[in-house]
Formats: sequence, structure tokens, C-alpha cells
Amino acid sequence: MTPAAVVLLIVLVGLASALAWWTAGRRRGGDVELLKAALERLESQNRLLAETQTIGLIGSWEHDYGAQRQRYSDTLLALWGFDPGGPTPTPEQFAERVASEDRERTDGIIESAVAAREPFQMEYRIVPPGGEEKVVQTRGRPFYDERGDVLRLAGTTQDVTLQRAEEAARAQAEELFRRAFEDAPIGMGISKLDGGYGRVNAELAAMVGYPPDDLTRMTHADLVHPDDLGRDQDAMRAMLAGERASYATENRYIHADGHVLWVSFHAVLVRDAHAEPAHFLTHVQDITDRRAYERELRHLADHDPLTGVLNRRALDREIRDHMARVERYGADGALLMLDMDNFKRVNDTLGHSAGDELMVRVARRLRRCLRESDVLARMGGDEFAVLLPQASPASARMVARKLCEGVRAEGLETEGARHAGVTASVGGAPVAAVDGVVPTTEDLVRAADRAMYQAKAAGRDGIVVLRPEEVLRPAPGGRVSPG
Repeated sequence: MTPAAVVLLIVLVGLASALAWWTAGRRRGGDVELLKAALERLESQNRLLAETQTIGLIGSWEHDYGAQRQRYSDTLLALWGFDPGGPTPTPEQFAERVASEDRERTDGIIESAVAAREPFQMEYRIVPPGGEEKVVQTRGRPFYDERGDVLRLAGTTQDVTLQRAEEAARAQAEELFRRAFEDAPIGMGISKLDGGYGRVNAELAAMVGYPPDDLTRMTHADLVHPDDLGRDQDAMRAMLAGERASYATENRYIHADGHVLWVSFHAVLVRDAHAEPAHFLTHVQDITDRRAYERELRHLADHDPLTGVLNRRALDREIRDHMARVERYGADGALLMLDMDNFKRVNDTLGHSAGDELMVRVARRLRRCLRESDVLARMGGDEFAVLLPQASPASARMVARKLCEGVRAEGLETEGARHAGVTASVGGAPVAAVDGVVPTTEDLVRAADRAMYQAKAAGRDGIVVLRPEEVLRPAPGGRVSPG
């Protein structure tokens, strides 16, 4: 109900109550007393009306053309900047306080309403003396005599400055949100509580390859990879339960053409004015290129750039992981160290490019000699290492022999001549418990390295695999010079 309707209802209730009291009094013969009570009740209603007008910043007015007079409530006079206890201002004085840009329009609205014999409503600005500009809303209607001539105009005027300022601020905020939403360089969506999209921006639609209209008929579950969906749904339920305010993750989306893209996904739960869940606001950013770059960086960090096999850093990690499994499930496996014999001569006589080519060929041959579960790494220079996660001392010797044969068989074509002078020395250290003691990672690496140099000292192109007790008991003597 509008403020003007509230005021009119109060007046009508007051008049009806007074009339009812007066009529009832006449029927019972107590005219004077009942009329007095009715007037007191009407006075009370008038006070209530005045208080209501003051609280609601609503003033009432009347222009009586027949009696040539105007009636204004105290609230109306105060609103316009007139003294309620002073002389009654003239209509011209009121008109002077209407903003000059609005005077012609307001006059035209009143004239049209009188001619059409209809109620009118208008908003305009007033400027009270020494005060700030206000926005007011006036509602009124003309009344006519039996000849059809306008008898009077009556209505209400309300101060709506604050409401209009709030509406303008809200409209500005909504426009800012709209621009930020629609023009954002990342995908944005407003999702219903059941996961369906209520609104999406162009960036999100382009990212996943669906037209915006099609996307608003889809749900989050239609886009996210099935393996990632459960985690997202759990987080959404937690937000609805008040257990968390937001959710951020990286997961996979399925593009309209079927390919997978990685996205950074962030969701917040938006609540209404009653603190009830209203919808989810989601931000989605395509990070497929970033993930690929990170994957490449991880590959470079863990792999030898020349041969593509693991490097020393990655091997150390693999050995530590294996030894952790040994502590839990029991000792097994072996570590082999392989050093190429006479490789320096290849670099000196054929050049480093020929040496690099041979290194790549040897790495490829070694990989073919191993199982998929075995770990091959280049330790640097012409030295390789192999971790056999499941191997007895006997099977470790067999693998070491295959590696030697593979290097020996690998040749290098250069200017029509076949060079076959490169061999390998291989040392091995089994992972086995001795009297309940399992070697540490450092024990294993030192022992395999020592065995490899024993193979070199024995004449190269051969293998030495230590016994389990030798892994834990360092042998005397120094290392043999590589070559």
C-alpha cells in the first residue's frame, strides 16, 4: 500500500468511527455525550494522522478554489521550508521553490489531469531556502461541482530524496556488476542452487565452446570432468550447509568438441536479504597452457635434457621412495651403476656432437633392455644408473649383463666407418637385509658406485654385483679413475 493510501485509510477510519459513535448515541438518547466521545476519537485519529505524516515525511494539501483558500499540513510546510506557525504561504511561493527545470513540466501535468478529470502523480525537485535540493513525489486529484467546474485539488506530497538516492546507488552498483560480469576477461557464471546456469558471460561460453543460450540450459555437471565432479558437489553442499564460505580448485572441463581443458574454478555462495542461500557466483579461468608449461618445467627438472631419461635428482627421489616401501613391505630390488668405457676418446676423436649422438643411442638401447617398472637415469657425463624395484642378486646380474651387451652392440656411424670401441662397466648393489639390517639409501648408492669401479679395475666391459653383506661393509681402497 502506498503512503498516500495509508493516509487516506487513516482519515476514512477516523471519520467512520466518529460517525458510528454519533449514530449509536442518537439511538440510545445520549446525543451530547456520545458526540463528545466521537469528537475526541476523531481528534485522536487526527493526531495519529499527523504523526504518521511526520514519520513518513508525507504532507497533505488542499487548494479550495470555491473558498479561495489553501490548507497545508505542518509536515508539508516543514518539507518545503516554511514555518508551520507562520502565515499560510501562497501557491506562487510554493512554485518559486520548485526547481526551475521542473516548473513547466509539473504545471503541465496538473493542467492535463484537470482537463482529463483524472488523478495525477509526479516527481520533481524542490529547493527550500538554505537547504539542499530534495526530490518529492506528489499524488493528487481534482474534484468538480455539479456543473463540471473544478472545485478543488487535494493530495499528498512525500520526500523521496533518500529512496531515489538509494535506487540510484543500487542501479549504479548493478551496472558496475553487469559490466564487470559481462566484460570480465575470465569466465563468469551465476549458478542456481541445483547447479544449473542462470546467467553466463561471453568469455565462459567461448571457453567451453557453447553458445550462451545453450549454456544457460546446462548444469555444472554437464561441463566438469566426471572424475572431478564429486569433489565439486561435496564443496557445494558444504557451502549450503554453512560449513565453508567459498571453494577454489583446479579441475577439468569437457569442451563442446570433446577435448579436455584445465580450469581454475572458484565459487562463492551468495545469500539474499534474509541470509538464505540465493545462488552461486563462479569464476572460471582457462589454465590449460599454464598446466602444460608447468608439466614441461617438471619434466625438465626431472629429466636429462640430452637423452630424455631421468636425471640424478629424480633418481634420488625414486630410490628414497623405494627404500620407504622396503621399510614397510620388506627388502627387494637392486641398484646398478653403469659407466661407459673409453667414451672420452669418442669426444676427442669424433667430436662432441658424435658423442652426444652416441649417448642418445645408448640411452635408447638401455631403455629397451629394461622392464617398464625399472628406472633408468643419467647421472651426468657418461654414467647411468638403473633402479630395479623387484630383483634378486641373481636377476640383477642378468640385467647388468644385458646392459653391458647393449652398450657393446651399439655403434656409431661416422663418415662411413663404424666405431665399436665403446663398452660399459656395471656395478650392482642388491637391496637385502643382513641380520635384520636393511641398507640405507646412502649405503646403496655408495655400494653400487664402488662395485662399478671394481668392474673397471677388473678390465672394463664387465659387471660386479656385490653380495648383500658387502653392501653394508665398505671395501678398502679408492675409486678407479673413470674412462
